Amino acid sequence: MWGFGPTKRPEKVPSQTDIDDIREYVGYKKLSTTPTGLKKSHPMLYVDLSTIAKGFGVDEVAEILEKHGIENYLVEIGGEMRVKGERGDGSEWLIAIEKPVTTERAVQKVVSIGENAVATSGDYRNYYEEG
Repeated sequence: MWGFGPTKRPEKVPSQTDIDDIREYVGYKKLSTTPTGLKKSHPMLYVDLSTIAKGFGVDEVAEILEKHGIENYLVEIGGEMRVKGERGDGSEWLIAIEKPVTTERAVQKVVSIGENAVATSGDYRNYYEEG
């Protein structure tokens, strides 16, 4: 409806009627599990698994690196990140958290995450302006 997923961004802001009509297809209760997967209660239901997919991808790549004996790595896919060991120069991995502003790309904070993972999320870059 808003163009933040796979659909094209609309030419104008949806009407209140359009918003009310689509609410029939919104919510986790419209999705059920089956022994083999998920079942949508209506074809209009859209499930966005992109953040799960990114995290899964990071974990899969990290496992491959581990299996090949790689002890120092940083794996990042779309904001999902996992690190182990140290950088090539022997220093620790530092992660920059971006400042949530739309006018510039700047660092809010730099953190050390040790041998862990970090996931970030924000909607401040996805917005709709009319006029």
